[in-house]
Amino acid sequence: MNLEQFRSNVYSKELEILSSNNVLDRLRRVCSTRDGLQTFAIQFYPIRYSFVQLAFAVGSRAPMHESYWYGLAKNLYEEGGEENKTAHNELYRKFISSIGLDPNMEVPETILSRSFNKTWFDFVLRAPIEQAIAAIAVYEIIDSPDYSALYEALREHSSLDLKFFEVHSVAEHFSMFNSFFSKYLSKEGNSLEDFVPVADFVLNHQDFMWKELLSSIEQN
Repeated sequence: MNLEQFRSNVYSKELEILSSNNVLDRLRRVCSTRDGLQTFAIQFYPIRYSFVQLAFAVGSRAPMHESYWYGLAKNLYEEGGEENKTAHNELYRKFISSIGLDPNMEVPETILSRSFNKTWFDFVLRAPIEQAIAAIAVYEIIDSPDYSALYEALREHSSLDLKFFEVHSVAEHFSMFNSFFSKYLSKEGNSLEDFVPVADFVLNHQDFMWKELLSSIEQN
């Protein structure tokens, strides 16, 4: 198995998760009203913004060799908007503003976000550093299918600022971690199969997130 096969396998499994949970149609139904849009935006935000903190947590454990932290640093650089682009969290605040909410509102943690984020932090702080970095890399693979579904569900509302979802729907950040995987695979006995359990963790936890998030926003 090479890196492209590994990426493709994860991508395909995430598409299966989106399909099995009927994510696109359920999001469309919920977000067909202003109240539904606002409920989704508020409940999704504390799940989304923890990514930056996760990357810093992993980076704090990384060895000095640049192959371990380069992908994390480049990812955070993009999250911050690079030199002359808009930071990703600011893009989300613009989305919030476009649906009639205060972009500077304090978004409360939910039972789901606390559980989701705690499981992620427990993993990246306790797993071997190679597995922690690989988990962030795998998380990047599922950005495109997940945000493509979100963008598709929301784009019917022409008045919304959806740049946040559009940017992430075409993201290809997994390649930022090529140097890490190359260094790992250069050691005798190492293979990408070592990271299959990591991919399973990310995918299973994302499946849990979709199930719980959709159930919660449908009840409101």
